[in-house]
Amino acid sequence: MDMSPLPPPIPARRQAQAAIPDELDSSEESSDAASPPPKKLKQQLKKRDRRSAGAVIGDAIAKLVDVEASKACHNSDPHKRVTTAIECVLDNYSHVDADHIAKLADMMGTGYSATIFSALGGEARDAWIAKSIHWSS
Repeated sequence: MDMSPLPPPIPARRQAQAAIPDELDSSEESSDAASPPPKKLKQQLKKRDRRSAGAVIGDAIAKLVDVEASKACHNSDPHKRVTTAIECVLDNYSHVDADHIAKLADMMGTGYSATIFSALGGEARDAWIAKSIHWSS
């Protein structure tokens, strides 16, 4: 029995290429020219953020400060939101009957009514007020 070492196995791609004559096989040349090799493509996709940990933390803190500052600028206090909505009702709907104004004021203090009222405007707000007055009657 012959104990000589076996030649290394040939990958399936090379076996298939060996079966095709060189003048007919242009697939490798065209594919290499059209796209980068897979290893190079992976390197292009994985771009590392080279900032220091301090810079990353500093950016995160700056973003947090911006978010907290924007929260402070908004009317997050429910009492302030209700008061603002009632003032707007009094300013813009003075033609409405006093009983309806009182019902609207009570309604502004419940649930999200003041928020909805403040978010709406124009004809949509008028329709919402009309609907609210008729429902509570």
